[in-house]
Amino acid sequence: MIIKRYLIKEAFKAQLYVLCVLLIVFISQHFIRILSDAADGEIPTNFILQLVGLKLPYVLTLILPFSLFLGIFFYHGRMYVNHEMTALHALGFSEWAVTRTLMLVATVNIILFCILSFYIKPWADYKSEELLTHIDANTSIDTLTAGRFIHPEGSKSVIFVDKIDPNNTLQTIFVAHKSDYDKNSKYHILMAQEGYVKKDKSNQQNLILAQGTRYTTFDEKLNFEITTFDRYRMLLQVHKRDIDLSLSSLPLNELKKLNDPIAQGLYYWNISLPLMLPILTLLAVPLARVNTRQGKFAKIVPAILIYISYFIALMVGRRAIEQSLFPAEFGLWWIHGIVLCVAIYLFKKPTVQQRKWFVRFKPRATS
Repeated sequence: MIIKRYLIKEAFKAQLYVLCVLLIVFISQHFIRILSDAADGEIPTNFILQLVGLKLPYVLTLILPFSLFLGIFFYHGRMYVNHEMTALHALGFSEWAVTRTLMLVATVNIILFCILSFYIKPWADYKSEELLTHIDANTSIDTLTAGRFIHPEGSKSVIFVDKIDPNNTLQTIFVAHKSDYDKNSKYHILMAQEGYVKKDKSNQQNLILAQGTRYTTFDEKLNFEITTFDRYRMLLQVHKRDIDLSLSSLPLNELKKLNDPIAQGLYYWNISLPLMLPILTLLAVPLARVNTRQGKFAKIVPAILIYISYFIALMVGRRAIEQSLFPAEFGLWWIHGIVLCVAIYLFKKPTVQQRKWFVRFKPRATS
């Protein structure tokens, strides 16, 4: 019992280290991408952390199987290098007994992965799409940047602001607006010293300008009517948009009901990922067998190549279902079956030391 607790504890620690490293790498990529969109004025800066946080469940579903695989691989390799496996074998604790214990670690990962993939991730995807829809409908003013022309969605205006002070007061504003209400006028061009954005009771955005001049054209000859004003309110026609739900934001039971091939491909993909975890556990144990002189990283390259091949095979199978190349009822079970056979073969394959023992104790034929 003490040995089992030790194996489980060390396996979880190794996986946690790998998971943290992978999480930092993947989240940094998403953070840089979102930060780039914010720098381009497409996303308000106050939404950056929310979008990064909502991406976290998606990232975890990608890296959790890989972290389990590498964690067990590194930990099991270290046991060979430090002669811990030799000591366990001397105590009658076989490699299969170690694998059965590590299957408990895989079971905990399966439970966490199912909760994450089937419930938390669809909710996060829905909230992310809801937030992006809100940003698309309102971001034209929220992301107003000094020194740039913007075109608020749903309006016929172009706005330029020279400076924005720390209190979000706009300085030196230029607005070109095409009127929909006055049929005799063509365009309004407004210049104001300052202004600000304010929402009314109906949540519509209004641009309030102060101390400015309006130039109105009535014909193609560019004859202007010049009007000065102390205060000018301009309604920005921002229309409400429905949330564009993607299949990834739908729960698993709703995906199963859809007859769309893409939905079926996503359904079998979501089911197949938890099945990877016990197979990867069984696969990592024989791949981690090394001699003490080789070091625990001796087989890291073939191990990663096998994992990548496994993952790519699942992606190709999903794409085949989406393109109706074979019936969706086949699912992705056959890929798991092939990899499971490979894992069993590697597990049953005798080590170099076992082959030496076999040759040493093999009975010799007597003449």
